[in-house]
Amino acid sequence: MLIRELQPNEAGVLKDFLYEAIFLPEGVTPPERSIVELPELRIYYEGFGTGKADFCMVAEEDGRIVGATWTRLMKDYGYVDDETPSFAISLYREYRGQGIGTKLMLAMLAKLREEGFARASLAVQKANFAVRMYERVGFHTVSENEEEYIMVCDLNPDVAARVAGHFTAESKRILGDNLVGVYLHGSAVMGCFNPGKSDVDLLVVVNDEPSDAVKHAFLDMVVSLNETGPAKGIEMSIVERSVCKPFAYPTPFVLHFSKMHLDWYRNNPEDYIAKMKGTDRDLAAHITVIRARGVCLCGAPIDEVFGEVPKQDYIDSLWHDIADAEGDIAEDTMYLTLNLARVLAFLQDGSVLSKQEGGEWGLKNLPEKYHELLREALSEYRGETPGYDMSIAKGYAKEMLRLIGNNMQPQ
Repeated sequence: MLIRELQPNEAGVLKDFLYEAIFLPEGVTPPERSIVELPELRIYYEGFGTGKADFCMVAEEDGRIVGATWTRLMKDYGYVDDETPSFAISLYREYRGQGIGTKLMLAMLAKLREEGFARASLAVQKANFAVRMYERVGFHTVSENEEEYIMVCDLNPDVAARVAGHFTAESKRILGDNLVGVYLHGSAVMGCFNPGKSDVDLLVVVNDEPSDAVKHAFLDMVVSLNETGPAKGIEMSIVERSVCKPFAYPTPFVLHFSKMHLDWYRNNPEDYIAKMKGTDRDLAAHITVIRARGVCLCGAPIDEVFGEVPKQDYIDSLWHDIADAEGDIAEDTMYLTLNLARVLAFLQDGSVLSKQEGGEWGLKNLPEKYHELLREALSEYRGETPGYDMSIAKGYAKEMLRLIGNNMQPQ
């Protein structure tokens, strides 16, 4: 399969692929082909090649174009603003579900980055299975109506730095003298940040728990910033300095946010603020990463704020994240495949690794029968479409839990 740019004399194929792009729910009769002559659809192909964002990548097999994705600055269903190109993508039916669409999208996103565009947008029916593919390559929902999601992909490779910088400035403004520091951890400091797969991980330390009014202002800021962030958004916690040194476990927190809680906060912010506090075992892992590889974005240095996390607390934190891996790996294959490897790496080598580094460690240290699974997980982490053998994945999870359990035993 060849992925290449459309040639000027081939622009006539866009009308055909536009028709193929019309999403039809199961059982709905296809419309007449003349539907593409409607004014709201002609904007996708009429005069293509004359606009500054008129780009098209095609998939070719045996000399035949079998799929295409193209962009234009147009006021279509996915319109965001006059500087954001909108996507269209289509494949002939017999070529769908083979990862070709992902390859086309990634090639086009690379082209738009080269051309200097800050982001791209698209509209997709909520019932369309392609939503997951768009999320994998970096798109995230910025608005929706009854039928469609409007999705945006931030093409700025420094999206993590931009989000972290804005978050830090706003944390200073909202928290004032109560702020001890803001600390960045996760993939953004471990050299493997992927806008389509990663969130921006932040930990805020304060002297005293903020008032409900301050929490409300802070969360409003985070929710607004989250809309401009990477696909998985922002994950952040606020903790008091007194629980950081000496380290308390399970670690108390006074506020937390992640994209999965967005609807709860939007629908009932008072309830969210009242209930979003407690203890979180994951903070042992976050603080371990901060101490090993984190970045202080503002405030007191890491060594001054965070005490050593006892190894047993860190191991307990890791175990609670993977304990059900054998049953869950079919649903979250990429995450658990890589995470199991990095947990075993810590137990055997003392290494504090990212998920990507965990997968690479596994390729060097785990039996060869699991190497293809690890390679597929790493390819999905990069935004590609994997082809998992689930029987291998389940066996891998079982074996890794056994090895991890053995290494957790006192020597």
